[in-house]
Amino acid sequence: MDKESVHATALDKAISTNHIQILKTAIPYVTVDKQKYFSIFVKYLELMNTISYFQSDKAQVGIYSADMEHPDMFGFINEIREYLTKKDQEMIDSFINMFQMMKMFEAYKDMFDMEGDGDSSANPFDMVKGMLSPEQQAMFNMYENMM
Repeated sequence: MDKESVHATALDKAISTNHIQILKTAIPYVTVDKQKYFSIFVKYLELMNTISYFQSDKAQVGIYSADMEHPDMFGFINEIREYLTKKDQEMIDSFINMFQMMKMFEAYKDMFDMEGDGDSSANPFDMVKGMLSPEQQAMFNMYENMM
């Protein structure tokens, strides 16, 4: 497990209390033989709070609601970034940049098609592919097929 600072998630905020946080903070200050029992007790309290929370009619964690057709995947990706390694963050950033670029070119292509001059040789996707390395072209093709 990464030893870097971990921020509370929406679920953590919904089920945790100040008392639980105090107990978690106290764990390193008790004797080693008692740390195991304190830790298990804290997780037990969190489990009981989780069960109680989801038995309520108001239980909802985060921004997703039943009337949403699709959750915001970019919002999700941005939230998990802080838990990723530097290498994984860079990979995610590359995917996001490629996806945003493809959306931009799709809008450009739609605009170009609306002009109706029929010149298929000026396809923006083909123009972009010609400027990419073979690895980037493979990633571009993967995203293009996903769309």
